Amino acid sequence: MRSFLIGLYSGLVLSALRTPLGLDLLQVAGRLPEWSMAYRAAALAIVAVGLAVGMRRAPERLSPIALLGGAAVGFTAHWSLDGSSSHYSVQVGFSVLLVLLVVAAHRRGPDERPSKWRIVGAAAVALAGWLLLSQGTPAGHQEALVSAALGLVSIVAIGALATPERARPDAVRDILETRPASIGGLAGLVIAGAGLAWMGEGVARHVRELGGGTRIHDGLFGTVFLALALFGALAFARLFKRGGSRVLARGILLGASGLGAWAALRVLTNISTPRGLDRFSRRFGLDLSRHGMLDLDALIAATSFVAPAFLIGTALALCRRPRELTALLVGAAAGTPLIPVLLGYEIGAGPEGGLAVLSSAHAAGLGMAGAALAAAGALFAVAAAGELDFRRRAIGAALAIVGGLFALLIPIRQIQIVGPWLLHPPEATLILQAPEGLITVERATTGGLHALLDRRPLCPPPEQEGPDVERVHLSWALMSEAQRTSETKVLLLGQLTLGRALALFDLGAGRVDRTASWYRAMPLLEETLFEGDPSWLGGSVLSPGEARDRIASGEYDLILAPGAGGEAVSLQALDAPAETTVVVWLDAADGYESAPVPADLQLLPRTLDLAELGLAVVRGPGIEEASARREFGWPRPLPAPTSEVDSPSPLELLRTRPERRARAARAAFARRLAAAERIPGILAGLALHFEAQGQSSPFDSWELTVELEEEAMVRISEAAAGPAPSALTVQAARALAAVLRGKRRIEEIERFLTVPAEKHAPWPELELALGQADLEFLDPESAVKRLSRLLDGWGGNPAAWAMLAEAHGQVGSHGEAVKCLERARELDPASHLIEMRLAVALVRAGDPRGPEALEEALEEHPDDPELLPYVGDGPYPPPPAGYHPIDGHVHEPH
Repeated sequence: MRSFLIGLYSGLVLSALRTPLGLDLLQVAGRLPEWSMAYRAAALAIVAVGLAVGMRRAPERLSPIALLGGAAVGFTAHWSLDGSSSHYSVQVGFSVLLVLLVVAAHRRGPDERPSKWRIVGAAAVALAGWLLLSQGTPAGHQEALVSAALGLVSIVAIGALATPERARPDAVRDILETRPASIGGLAGLVIAGAGLAWMGEGVARHVRELGGGTRIHDGLFGTVFLALALFGALAFARLFKRGGSRVLARGILLGASGLGAWAALRVLTNISTPRGLDRFSRRFGLDLSRHGMLDLDALIAATSFVAPAFLIGTALALCRRPRELTALLVGAAAGTPLIPVLLGYEIGAGPEGGLAVLSSAHAAGLGMAGAALAAAGALFAVAAAGELDFRRRAIGAALAIVGGLFALLIPIRQIQIVGPWLLHPPEATLILQAPEGLITVERATTGGLHALLDRRPLCPPPEQEGPDVERVHLSWALMSEAQRTSETKVLLLGQLTLGRALALFDLGAGRVDRTASWYRAMPLLEETLFEGDPSWLGGSVLSPGEARDRIASGEYDLILAPGAGGEAVSLQALDAPAETTVVVWLDAADGYESAPVPADLQLLPRTLDLAELGLAVVRGPGIEEASARREFGWPRPLPAPTSEVDSPSPLELLRTRPERRARAARAAFARRLAAAERIPGILAGLALHFEAQGQSSPFDSWELTVELEEEAMVRISEAAAGPAPSALTVQAARALAAVLRGKRRIEEIERFLTVPAEKHAPWPELELALGQADLEFLDPESAVKRLSRLLDGWGGNPAAWAMLAEAHGQVGSHGEAVKCLERARELDPASHLIEMRLAVALVRAGDPRGPEALEEALEEHPDDPELLPYVGDGPYPPPPAGYHPIDGHVHEPH
């Protein structure tokens, strides 16, 4: 029982000490690999120290198989309950843990009364386990230290308190026949432990790239690995009972690490392509739509991990002395922090000018290098084993050498995994396996470039930059008047893009520094995304250390994290000087319905298209000023919500399709925001709206995928008709207008948008919706009046001018229609549809340029039925009634 309980607490510690996003302010966009590996090394070191101290008085009594089983249970219990609102399941887990500890503490025999101090100690250890589980993921360094201390004390206490099992006769014989482990043998195990850590990381990185990429998916992969390691230990370790055969078999297994790594990498190579992954999933009755879900991700992990997990599990099971297992763990803890160094890369001047990747390591190479190091450790361990005679030592050493040479000499290519589960895998212009993860620059379907880290977007593609630029403007408005000057200094926590750069430049930023976990690759990414050097903006790329020093000195007016999405960010450690405004944008789809919000942070909710819901965590001197301003469209933060909404457990999330998971998270967070409203208003409307969303066809436009709920539209309309709608209300009303236009819900346009548009004229988005309604109600005269009034004071956009041209054409003002279409062409010279409409309008107006324009349009579209009727001298058909948008989708009269 003691071995199982030590493993149980070891699993809790290994799961708890995994760095979350937002461990500090500089890690809200990505984890620093140095910190991630340091935390992982600390967890391994805690287990090693706990074993060494707790088992020092009984070095011969240890069951590695029971320890592995406990580790699998503890690790799984921790991550699967992390952040869950299911108090019943948590209480059951704690109760089972308490019972196990008490039973272990009382195993002195049926006739011996247990010491009260042993009972008190067992209860204290149970309480420590309760705290480890209830705390879940540490939100900052202090919480991580608490988890580390609880785990260390618990492992040591279990070794001292719990009574060990009675030794079996074969175990006693094994102890008597086995000499104490030599220093050389332990040193070899330390070396082998470092190699196993590298090998495991080399394989696990590829599995992560094929999975969902979030913390809960990493937990699932860890559980699969531990379960396979336990199965391998149960299946093979019992074949080697005597001390000599056990030591020799352990050395051979460690020497054969290269075979395990090679087998795993071969599997990953086969499923790293769209065809390979599709065939693999269909073989087990699944399809690629299950990507990111429990069954497919567990299957990928099990198939990839089976060889190295069996090998490592069996090798661990053959370490029956605590000091042997401690040596392996010490080696793994020492080797883990070196992984970011081993995966380093160099960026410099390329052969054709500009920046390029001059050299880089890759995860597959790391895995094989780790296997070679494990074989070297096996060589040392076997050569120093006093249990073996010369012949068996020679055999073990020879096999370790062969295994090491195999790992070093077999050719291993980089495995490039770029979204093989996608319907159309993207074209990657840059692939870099960095310490931070897989960095790619990919070309979107429209031709624009965007960057990703482990399949999480670091920036939106160019066609989706509108919301991103809106976030930059809202963040700027949250600064105080004194901060918004031409000398404003900005620190961007994320990837600089052309849209972000132009927005900050237009707002008047004097300098824009930037940093993130991938700061080493930022110059190359910027040059690629900008297709040139962004030095015109001012500022430079900083390392996190440099940025931390500048933040501490109060050098920045605004620290902006535009956000990327994909995984929830911890909100507990976003510290900055009081005079600095900090704005961190998050996506509600990542799951913040039960996240604690510090009292000194403010929330700024955001919605742009009624299909997403975002929020900004805000701190700074301009918050009170922003809250007090009552201007149209001005951002006004909300008080931090105190209530929490029940959230599903990680296992429930993994059983849910990603798109449904995101919808549920948005709805839950919207309910949480609505609970903070004293009087039901815009937030209540958004809560009702997101509750109503369901599954939609992926082939529909976004307007058609959004479900509209009557009461939600009422709330949005009433808030928009108020005296000073906030930025949230303005954005919701704009989105409602766009959705109603796309769905052709003309009656709802008149009902819900007329009053807000009249009270806050000119409101372009609402006026355009009402203009469309006029056209579809066959009232072009009203449309002309409305749109002319709107465009007199607003520069307009191509859609607005094309709509006014259509209204003029339907009332017979063909000359005015020509002017409007010429203005639309100036704003969008690449639109063929505007060119076609302009040619038709010129012909209708009798303009001498008409025949030539019509001829040019027919050269590009010779069979277009809208152009052919206007060839010749007429008579020409009248303009079609109704509304016809310039995206080519014809709307007939309603």
